[in-house]
Amino acid sequence: MKTLKTLFVLTLGLILTLAACSPAPDVVDLEGTSWLLLEINGQPVIEGSDPTLVFEDDSIGGDGSCNVFGGDYEAENGSISFSNIFSTLMFCEDTSEQEAAYFAALEAADGYQVENGNLQILDADGQVLLTFAPQD
Repeated sequence: MKTLKTLFVLTLGLILTLAACSPAPDVVDLEGTSWLLLEINGQPVIEGSDPTLVFEDDSIGGDGSCNVFGGDYEAENGSISFSNIFSTLMFCEDTSEQEAAYFAALEAADGYQVENGNLQILDADGQVLLTFAPQD
């Protein structure tokens, strides 16, 4: 019985050590970066719409699919929030729903990470809201 307990404790220790050493997604400084939106809530963006997100100083900007937008952001240690989001007011029938979902996801953002080179914006539960590829 003592051998079984020892084996259990050693196995548990090994599992916890391996879990602590496993690579976590990267948290990077977003300042001066530019991203191309690939997915909103796991759904690909409309082909050819090319929504973007650009981080400069404490502000953001980009193309929402139809309208140009801007706003403020705060990011630290993997948490992020967007505020004061504004945009032009053109109507584009093909992309208006996508753009509304994009802006809603930005407003719901709580965290971020870079995984496999792509920026992911997360909600408070850690679910991926938006996925971006780096933009040149």
